[in-house]
Amino acid sequence: MFSGKRNSSLRTLCIQSGEKYVPLLIVSTILAFPRSVQLLGDSCKAFTTNCVDGIVANTDRIDKLLHDSLMLVTALNPHIGYDKVRDSFHKTYSNAAPLADPTAKNVKQNLQEHLCMQAAKIAKTAHKEGTTLKQSALKLGYLTEAEFDKWVRPEDMLGPK
Repeated sequence: MFSGKRNSSLRTLCIQSGEKYVPLLIVSTILAFPRSVQLLGDSCKAFTTNCVDGIVANTDRIDKLLHDSLMLVTALNPHIGYDKVRDSFHKTYSNAAPLADPTAKNVKQNLQEHLCMQAAKIAKTAHKEGTTLKQSALKLGYLTEAEFDKWVRPEDMLGPK
């Protein structure tokens, strides 16, 4: 019986040679199947014994990486994305035409461009300064520590609500 690479080569040759070698292909595949299952089983046992057994998660490190991740900024968008931007935008453009006015296309466009920029600014500042999102948000004054702790909860971001 062929084994390993030779068995694979035999099946390839049978497939390329046409239908008169199909019975040989079937027989070689059936004969190789138990050996393939045994190899797969032995590989799983070796992997478990040599790699998996004894692994202990470093929960402190995982927790730190999770809570310091800049990707958590997405949790802030529903809370500071629109309202804070709208307020700061209106302070900046207080003399501009009302948003309902169709001639105020420039103002509307600027508002749309500024949507969710506060959360992005927090993330960019944290990345640039090498700080956490929380430190950056507090420094920029966009929210309080209690608001950050209430809104940024990684466990709430794990699946659909």
